[in-house]
Amino acid sequence: MGGLMRKTLLGALAALAAGCWGESAMALDLSPNDYVHLPDGTFVLVNYFNYVEGDTFRDKDGNKIPGSKDRLAFGIERLVYYGETDSGFEWAMQAVMPYGSINARIGGVDADTENGTSDLTLGTAFWAMSSNEPTGTTLGSSTYLILPVGQYDPLKPSMGAGAVGIVEQIGLQQGLGNGFVLDLAGDIHYRFDHTDNGIEVSQKPIYQIQAFLRYNINEAASISFGYSGLFGGKQTYNGFDTGLRTREDQFRLYATTFVSPTIQLQGMVGTDVYAKGGFQQDLVTQLRIVKLF
Repeated sequence: MGGLMRKTLLGALAALAAGCWGESAMALDLSPNDYVHLPDGTFVLVNYFNYVEGDTFRDKDGNKIPGSKDRLAFGIERLVYYGETDSGFEWAMQAVMPYGSINARIGGVDADTENGTSDLTLGTAFWAMSSNEPTGTTLGSSTYLILPVGQYDPLKPSMGAGAVGIVEQIGLQQGLGNGFVLDLAGDIHYRFDHTDNGIEVSQKPIYQIQAFLRYNINEAASISFGYSGLFGGKQTYNGFDTGLRTREDQFRLYATTFVSPTIQLQGMVGTDVYAKGGFQQDLVTQLRIVKLF
């Protein structure tokens, strides 16, 4: 493989990995009970602290590439405002800004380390129905606009994705009674084609499904176990298939509690059980701190 092509593929991998991590951790990934609508006029500040690591990279056919590993440490700042019209129509607006550090090795070759901020995400949400009853149904939808303000280079690891993205998401919460709730979400992420450093980058849409079974221990605390699946995301450079995909099956365990009427803590630990066309993450962790105003 030529030097430029190898560098291109390394850069593509790093860029895709950064994009997937950012998408997964920013606006796309849900935590259990995220589609609840809070009272009109409520501001919510959410701080995320994440660490991810894996020692396996698989090509598009599922074959392991030896000498590969990745390490990612990142934080996310998220601000959400909940509103309601006089007629009872519920809505919300939010802004999300991630930041962090990427370290990756592919096939025994170290990629450059990247530190900094990622892309800004702006979102709106609307609710078709909302219920806090033990067997009630909550159904909402969200639209996210991802603005490419983060540093990006197709030949280097990048926190930014280099292109405008649009995400459409539907979320459902279904009470099952006796403290159990089913949280479901599905979304599709479109990223516009773009050209950087003479390389035309194109990526197919990314699809994500998420499902969590939650048990409310009491009004303040809950535990949840669930699944997140990522699909699609075939990426090409100047029409050449890089072999990179967004294919991942991940299980997660959450524990959530309010430590005061306006402060909530949540911990999550997860692991990939399958991945192809990218890194398989052995450990995924997150600490989330929520402050209500």
